[in-house]
Amino acid sequence: MDGIQRGLGVSNATLNVSVAANTNRLTIGNSAVSRGVGNVLVGKIADARILRGFAPDAVGDGKTNATLQCYINADRDAQPPSISCPNDITVNSDPGQTYATNVNLGQPTVNDNCGVASVTNDAPTQFPAGTTTVTWTATDVNGNSSTCHQFVTVVDTSGNDSDGDGLTDWEEVHVYGTNPNNPDSDGDGMSDLFEAQYGLNPNSNSDAGCKPRYW
Repeated sequence: MDGIQRGLGVSNATLNVSVAANTNRLTIGNSAVSRGVGNVLVGKIADARILRGFAPDAVGDGKTNATLQCYINADRDAQPPSISCPNDITVNSDPGQTYATNVNLGQPTVNDNCGVASVTNDAPTQFPAGTTTVTWTATDVNGNSSTCHQFVTVVDTSGNDSDGDGLTDWEEVHVYGTNPNNPDSDGDGMSDLFEAQYGLNPNSNSDAGCKPRYW
């Protein structure tokens, strides 16, 4: 090969490039500023490959030789990516609900010899009470894929009644503003449930005179 382009030349309509046959030698390693004799490469080139069809994606932007080889041998890349799922997690259900939303799953660790094209998961918008399996999938640039599994456990706290006064923890915090760990938040001798049922204020002992005689 003498490095001189012959024949009718090549063209690329997409890139608006047309190259005709010419008598100028291909000077691999030459200066981008001047193609004079004083700027040619000093040394030997053991091998030169023209990556037709792959060069736009593979060449440049700090790509390594291994990456270039992946593009050259794309049809023979049988190595799937490696993927390690985030840790399993346990969360409480949303206030007053039996499911959890906006669960932060974390991010998996993914690697591939030729480059990762996508990482997806099948997590639902709402995680029901109990344990849900989330499948993560990593796909490389040549279509090989691998999966791993993460377990998300939701604890149903919608009916919790920590102090046993008959009001759920959610009602105490979000409806009445009482202490979910104290059955008589205002210390007036009447339970939070009793005061809530009879229209009294479970956060004030000023209504202690309303306490029934049989209490």
